[in-house]
This record gives sequence, C-alpha cells and structure tokens, in this order.
Amino acid sequence: MTMKKILLFILLSVFITYYSQNLLLHYNYEVTNPMFNRTFDFPAVLLMDGKGQKMYSVLFGIADSEANSENNPGTLFLIEKGSYSYAIYKGQNNEHLISDEIGGKRYIFRDTFLPLKYELTGETKTEKNIKLTKATTEFRGRKYIIWFDASSKIKGGPWKFTNLPGIAYEIYDGDSLFRWTLQRIENVNMAAGNLVQPKEFAAPPLLYTEYPKLKYPTKAFIKDDTGKSGFQMVQQTRDGLEKVFEWED
Repeated sequence: MTMKKILLFILLSVFITYYSQNLLLHYNYEVTNPMFNRTFDFPAVLLMDGKGQKMYSVLFGIADSEANSENNPGTLFLIEKGSYSYAIYKGQNNEHLISDEIGGKRYIFRDTFLPLKYELTGETKTEKNIKLTKATTEFRGRKYIIWFDASSKIKGGPWKFTNLPGIAYEIYDGDSLFRWTLQRIENVNMAAGNLVQPKEFAAPPLLYTEYPKLKYPTKAFIKDDTGKSGFQMVQQTRDGLEKVFEWED
C-alpha cells in the first residue's frame, strides 16, 4: 500500500494537525485464522509525536475468497471482502479513544486502563544494527512477547502497548495468532489529533464496558440440526486480542 493510501485511511478517522517533525511507524499486522488455517496481513501505522500523543490505525479487509484449501479440498471458504479502518488514539492520560466496527456498525469507545507492566527478560538481539530488548506482558487474557529498541527517545508501540519503554519492533502473543512487525520509520510533519464522531457511527462514544457485549453477544441467530432457525442463547468464543476484562466477574 502506498504512503498516500495509508494516510488516507488515517484521515477518515482522525483530525490531523500540523506540528514539528514526528514519527510515523509502518507495521505489518498479521492475524492467524485457525478456521482457515492461514494468516492474513493488514497494513498498520503508528503516529507518535513529542507531546505524548499516539494514533494507531490498521486497515482491515480481505480482497478475495479462499477456495480449495489444502486442508479441506473441494470446499469453498467465503471470506468477507469488505474493509474498514480501526483507529485508537492515546493522549496524555490513561484514556484511549477507539474507532471500531462491529456487525457492520461503527462505534467509538472510551477505554481507560492502568499502564501495562512489562517484565524485562534480560535477553537481547541485534537486527539491522539495532539492539533490541525482550520484554513480556499480560493484558486482558493474553500473554505477549515484545522486542523493542530501549535507546529510542520516543516510547511506545502499536495498539494498546502505548507505554512501552522504547519503540516496538516486534510483538506477538503466546498463541501465535497476532503479530506486529515494524517495516520502516519515517519523519513526518504532522501530529495525532483526536477521533471524530461522523454521522455513520451507530451511537455516541460508549464506555469500553459495552465492547464485549457488542462483540461477543450471548444471543445469536443460528440454525439447529433440524433446519429450524432463530435466536438462541449461545456462548461465543472470544477469539480477539482481548478475551478477559477486568470489570467482569
């Protein structure tokens, strides 16, 4: 994806204001889907400025369908072709504003959580003449491994790893389902602005306590073995980045 297109989908979700030279980090975000037994790549960017503001955005969307899987010959998997941008803005406090799409509807959430705690393992490695330090953390039901540049003047990483003590070069979870890999870093003359509330959003900004209710509802429209269909109470599998929330029993 070209630089122009990447900046375009950021602009769809945020106000951009011009400021001094800041950093734009380009990541490749990989998501492994066990159902299809394959990994999908999505372009992601992290805009970081000297004021402590950070804006992360990823463009989701799968271009085509997966036919005749090696593990399921003769079958056709129909994969969602639509696309949308996910954005998360972090200012100078613990509040994160998140623009997301659930069930075809756009929402803005307010998520406030304590800064993540990172445990340094003492392991290091060098990639492209940059010394990287290994750290681990746990957040909402998943364990993560992070390789970061501790010598960087600007601190942070993609998604909610905003208080990382350096720039993240690689982050992946313990189940190897999600992975961020830094592609390149460039200086830009822009700063992160706040999220906007376009008319197409389904509701005013919601507290993040509403997110699991919308993302993983216990009522779903399904068809049983007899061919009858309707709404039934089911416990959906939490397969996203966040599986457990601190306000739940």
